[in-house]
Amino acid sequence: MLEFVPLTLSHKKQYEAFYTRTIEKSAQYSFFALWGWNESDAIELAWGDDICWISSKGHRDGLLAPIGDWANTDWRRAFDGLDDYLARHAAPKRLLDVPEALVKSLPENLRAFEITESRDEWEYIYSVSELIELKGGKYDGKRAHVKTFTENYKWEYRPLSPDDFEALLSFQSEWSRDLAKACSEGTAQSLCQAPRLSWR
Repeated sequence: MLEFVPLTLSHKKQYEAFYTRTIEKSAQYSFFALWGWNESDAIELAWGDDICWISSKGHRDGLLAPIGDWANTDWRRAFDGLDDYLARHAAPKRLLDVPEALVKSLPENLRAFEITESRDEWEYIYSVSELIELKGGKYDGKRAHVKTFTENYKWEYRPLSPDDFEALLSFQSEWSRDLAKACSEGTAQSLCQAPRLSWR
């Protein structure tokens, strides 16, 4: 029977072992990212044989796509266990933030899904050299942001270290609270919507 438990630091090693077997890794599914969201979103995990299900109870309430060995997962059994859990908790049959590779790994006979894309959640690939140079009209806005930032803030660039984690987590928590408030007030809807996978 599938049961979710609150995310703790003691899950890090097991979670990362599952995460490394995930064929399409999203930065938002890294342990550090989930830990950063944990205070505002009450992240919970449920362990299966080959996958780990993730639940969020914050500004985007619901189940996130699982991490793990998608290729060797018995998806019929996995979804049966998930269906049982969702029925016991009167929760919708919906997954948020589902990578395309996961959808493609599901067997054809289990693809009775409705998929809704959310472009605001896509991860983008940028040219490093273009971002360093910021040449041309395409980057006018970014150059203006850089200029405003450098003129208005005292800043320094330095590598992150474990000594910085407390300040980073504090910043992440404050940002998460502000986002949750904006989502509840309806002022940040594009950030509050996620790609969804629903099934019958």
